Amino acid sequence: MELAKQLPFIIILGVLESDSGVISVLGKDLKHQRKSIMKQVGFSAGYAQLPGNLTVWQNLYIFGLLYGVKGLKHRINFLLEDLRLKYLAHTKSGFLSSGEQTRLNLAKALINSPQLLLLDEPTAALDPNTAQTVRQKIRNYVSSNGAGVLWTSQ
Repeated sequence: MELAKQLPFIIILGVLESDSGVISVLGKDLKHQRKSIMKQVGFSAGYAQLPGNLTVWQNLYIFGLLYGVKGLKHRINFLLEDLRLKYLAHTKSGFLSSGEQTRLNLAKALINSPQLLLLDEPTAALDPNTAQTVRQKIRNYVSSNGAGVLWTSQ
């Protein structure tokens, strides 16, 4: 039963393919338009660490380039400020605390202004006050951008 609850998350990311039926994400057929869909999806998980030899800023810059984000430097600066990572911009991500890495992963998930956020434990390793702030930022993002969110939590 637990796997059944996680299947949409796993299938959208392409870890598993469905063996029958049609899966529609953001109004598009996942099997035939996965690449187009993934351009509109942001993903964050504590177990998916970013390259530790790159700085916080470099990690966001690389992902921004991959997504073709317009006004990338401005977007990075906004996310660094919004998620309280600006003071870490030139720190290699391998030296970040778990909570800082969690916030960096969320910034990476938001870099492309996605229409769907896939968040696996987005408040893991955060102190209660920061976790509450992050939850509110996610709610604000979703409501102001008309985005959807699939959030897994224990």
